Amino acid sequence: MSETSNGQNMLKLIYVVDDTSEIREGIATILREIGGYIVECFSNPDDADLAISEMLPDLIFTDFSMPGFRNGVAFRHDILRTYGVDSVPVVMASGHSRYEIWSVSKHLFPQGSDCNVELSRFPLLRKPMLSHEILNVARMQIEDHERGRQQQLAATAVPT
Repeated sequence: MSETSNGQNMLKLIYVVDDTSEIREGIATILREIGGYIVECFSNPDDADLAISEMLPDLIFTDFSMPGFRNGVAFRHDILRTYGVDSVPVVMASGHSRYEIWSVSKHLFPQGSDCNVELSRFPLLRKPMLSHEILNVARMQIEDHERGRQQQLAATAVPT
């Protein structure tokens, strides 16, 4: 399916969703040129929705705050509700603290949820991000997701 040895990530598709073109293109450049990933960029979640409906990527990087559009938590929530909890890993980037993110997104989580528990279910990179942080989280999320899919397949395999 893909080649991941020696930093090669050919055939791994990552969508980057951020309303700030410099950040969006910066993340994409790091993932493409250093990480070897295939990257498509979108300036907002609405534009990304169409691409996601046509092909689920191996990973989605999204900004938290995108004025005029759903925030990153709502975007992630919609993806997982539409395609399934284990459909695609989502990494969020923000200059906001987890508490700030929780306070504007808590309506998406079950009543009485713990902020730390709910927000710990997906990675949050603090802006500004370093290239090694972007590459490490991409690699770890894709590997963990693939491992989870393999375990699911093994658990549902019918013994012969």
